[in-house]
Amino acid sequence: MSRPPSISLPGSLVAVAVAGALIFVAAGCASDSDRLPSLVHRLTAPAGITLTDLAWSPDGQRIAAVSEEVPGQAFGRIHLFSIDPATDKVLTGMGTHLAPMWSADGLRLLAGWSCSEIRVYTEDGVQTGGTNGCVAVWAEADTEWLIFDAEAQRVRRVDAVTQETLEDWSLAGVKSAPMAGTSGISLAPDGRYLVLALNVGVQAPNKLSDRDLFELDLRTGGTIALVPGLADDYSPSFSSDGSRLAFVSWDGAVWRIGLYDLASGCVRYPLSSQRRLNGLDWSPIEAQTLAVTVGNEIWIIDTAVALADDGEPAPCGP
Repeated sequence: MSRPPSISLPGSLVAVAVAGALIFVAAGCASDSDRLPSLVHRLTAPAGITLTDLAWSPDGQRIAAVSEEVPGQAFGRIHLFSIDPATDKVLTGMGTHLAPMWSADGLRLLAGWSCSEIRVYTEDGVQTGGTNGCVAVWAEADTEWLIFDAEAQRVRRVDAVTQETLEDWSLAGVKSAPMAGTSGISLAPDGRYLVLALNVGVQAPNKLSDRDLFELDLRTGGTIALVPGLADDYSPSFSSDGSRLAFVSWDGAVWRIGLYDLASGCVRYPLSSQRRLNGLDWSPIEAQTLAVTVGNEIWIIDTAVALADDGEPAPCGP
């Protein structure tokens, strides 16, 4: 496989109307070394903060992102970005927020708080409810939540109104919780598989972190590690068609975007960056498009272009 192209910013953008939709494409670049055709748009937060976890709204028009406003600490607000026109508003007060997740109707957000409480916010930032837990996702057409409980080392399915536990699964052999500052949980579109970025508790020799991606089968309760190796893998996100899982991987030198093919088990790394990639989320509208947080920016990337630039995939092996 060819070396992944380094991520950088284009010099300008052009808006093109395609079938009634507004699509942003790179129009020019400062130099060949700065060229990244797969970067199609970016959103910018105020200087001095770092954006971490993010979630794309179901209509594809807004992105909720957690800010880190105290250097070195996962302490900040949830920001709400509009893509067209590009705007940024502060949605919540200060706190240790984790992994915002939109409801299917796009009217509410679930977010972890200090990995001990799940909070529900309206799109206007009003807190309307919550329960105990670390991070969570909506399930069953917004009638249920799937909650990772770090203290109990379990995943619980609860009624979104009564908070009654309907079902739970043990994460035997998996320790700790998703690290602060990363999106640690994603539910497959068919509702069967839940993937979490978890600390395994004991760091293997030469491994950069004890954080790995684990897949929980909600039918059988079985748990497997998805991407073996020594890299630090985090921020899993299922594509809207359920065919791929994207994630961020750090190999000690660069941060890379990994694309895991669910059918074949193959992983490709079409993009890399010298700047830290904090979190990512697939577009709910375009199955090829990702949003990635980098510093105080959100980069919107066309993975089809990135894969084309990457050349032929390497063999997967047996």
